[in-house]
Amino acid sequence: MSLNMKSLTQALAKTAAVIEKTVQMTVQEDYDLLEQVGSGGPGFAWKLYAARARPSAPSTQSKSFVDR
Repeated sequence: MSLNMKSLTQALAKTAAVIEKTVQMTVQEDYDLLEQVGSGGPGFAWKLYAARARPSAPSTQSKSFVDR
């Protein structure tokens, strides 16, 4: 099987999309996002948010998450 740059890029994009959706679903189920507290990454593509665990979530600590 030959792997060219186009197919590698497509495979990586699909993998990134699945990971992003999984993380986003987990965050939305367990945490209430608060205000944006920062940005980062290439071209500031990632947004950082403060978050508070929902009462039904396993953890009750406030955390920060990245939204791309």
